[in-house]
Amino acid sequence: MEVAREVIYYPEEVNSKPLKSDKRKLQKNKKRKKLQQQNKEMQKKYRQEKLFFCAMILMISVISLGLLLRYVMITEARHDIHQLNATIMDLKNDERTLRIEVESLARSNRVEFEATERLEMIYPDTREINYIQVDSDEVNRIANHLERLDNREIPNQGFLEKANENLRQWFSRVEALF
Repeated sequence: MEVAREVIYYPEEVNSKPLKSDKRKLQKNKKRKKLQQQNKEMQKKYRQEKLFFCAMILMISVISLGLLLRYVMITEARHDIHQLNATIMDLKNDERTLRIEVESLARSNRVEFEATERLEMIYPDTREINYIQVDSDEVNRIANHLERLDNREIPNQGFLEKANENLRQWFSRVEALF
């Protein structure tokens, strides 16, 4: 009589033919693995497509933003040009009014009126008029001499000292004419 029996399978003794239920399980496992593999591939493709569309949307947004900023810059430049043109027109109008004012003030009858009325000036009598006769050759000679003096540099003198010296020499020459 046998009380217990233990069946031990050693690798050499393994049955080479799987049972039908084992075959079904293997086929189901293969199908399940194949479906899982396909599902992973689908998820990977979905992620790639999702990433691609996000990248495209981002790229289109960046390009649109760049174009929008460019149009903003163009609009600001046009606005600045418009303001500058308005300023130019204002300045031209001011120039015209000032020219008209200068012309009206520079007329000889206006100057005469201001001199006689406001400054109380009068015309000189013929006895008060003195005529001076100047030799033109002498004037040219003195002018040339003064030009040479102006062009000459005096060493070790400051600008103001040099200017004062030139003025003194020039006035002394003019006094010599009279």
